[in-house]
Amino acid sequence: MALSKNLKAIDEQSVRTQIILSVYEVDEINTITNTKAAISLFKKSRAKFSYRPDLLIAPGISSEDAIKGKLESIASLKATAIIDLNAESSIEAINK
Repeated sequence: MALSKNLKAIDEQSVRTQIILSVYEVDEINTITNTKAAISLFKKSRAKFSYRPDLLIAPGISSEDAIKGKLESIASLKATAIIDLNAESSIEAINK
């Protein structure tokens, strides 16, 4: 899904402030490593900026187990994490 579609969907959920992490690398291993590191920085956001994110997304990469796990661990800070599912149908998605 294009970033513009994601931003529109976020806006429709009445999310007031968005912080978008974009980490693009040549190879998948560095992308996953850098995305996990960027997500980890949300733990410091409240102390540093007096801001606690309510919604965490990593469009297009959150279906990776490592990213999903990191988002879920950060979501325990009272945020909602939206996870992508790599599924061809709704039945396949339900079974994941």
